[in-house]
Amino acid sequence: MTEADKKLKLKRVIGRVLATALILAGVALLFYPTLTDLYTNFLQGRQRQAAKAAFAEKKELPGDAVTILEIPRLKLETVVYEGVEPEDLRRGPGHYPQTALPGQPGNCVIVGHRNVYGSVFKDLDKLQYDDPFYLYGKDGKFVYRVNKIKVVEPTEVQVLLPTEIPTATLLTCHPYYKPDKRLIVSGALTNILSYEDEVAENEKKAS
Repeated sequence: MTEADKKLKLKRVIGRVLATALILAGVALLFYPTLTDLYTNFLQGRQRQAAKAAFAEKKELPGDAVTILEIPRLKLETVVYEGVEPEDLRRGPGHYPQTALPGQPGNCVIVGHRNVYGSVFKDLDKLQYDDPFYLYGKDGKFVYRVNKIKVVEPTEVQVLLPTEIPTATLLTCHPYYKPDKRLIVSGALTNILSYEDEVAENEKKAS
């Protein structure tokens, strides 16, 4: 084999290796959202039951869990953790530090991914005005009703500011496929449901 033939063979081998690497990278990119969803859903499944039991028994929440967010229209029930850094949001939605806690006066801001790590807020744009959503607290389930749906620029930090009435604001990227803006859904606190009443209601429905 001549020197020219050896170089040509080497180029072909390198070309096949690069082609294989590109295919594998493309497959990994294609399945990345699914894999991250599986990871987050696995963590959520374990934490959700522990958190619900803690609320029902009025005990401290496990780890740095803050609340459970429940949105009936979206059939969503998820643990919310403290913090909104990238590593925080891999576990699920995060409570924005320095904003109000559920049920307290002010603005309780919760941030969540839309297309990776559980895709918790994938369908947030399907919420409608007056839809209820719930945040768990030691005193019961805080009932919020949607009173604002708005798309804003990422630089519009006014959505984080305190409010005069107890409010919860859900925040995610928008639109789904080209998330260069932010979708804001806010709700005002309208009621508090005790866990005892909820248990009694569930038992009544089951009987």
